[in-house]
Amino acid sequence: MTFFRHFPAKELVVVDDPYDPAIARAVAAQPDDFPVVERVRRGLLATWEQLEDADDAEFRLRLRIGAGHRGLRAKMRENSVRTEAAIADALTERGVPGFEAVVAAAAVIGALTAALV
Repeated sequence: MTFFRHFPAKELVVVDDPYDPAIARAVAAQPDDFPVVERVRRGLLATWEQLEDADDAEFRLRLRIGAGHRGLRAKMRENSVRTEAAIADALTERGVPGFEAVVAAAAVIGALTAALV
């Protein structure tokens, strides 16, 4: 009973993360004169640098667990889509055309996921 007071579903222990707002803020804070993909890359790095070592290790462990389970991989992809949308929204609010923002966000998140798993 206590577990489900904190997590509405078991898989959220592995796939849920609180980082999207911080990533979006960090991407939005990047200089507008940088290429869009570079703004996303630098925003992600800035967010990553703020993580404690324990958070980083936990995040990588959750990625490995999720990548090894078919059902969790699908949930992780849903979470990545939300992250991509948060990044794309931050970019479009700064004047980046929607298509360019979506492609840049998906490219960088895809590369990051491939590198970490």
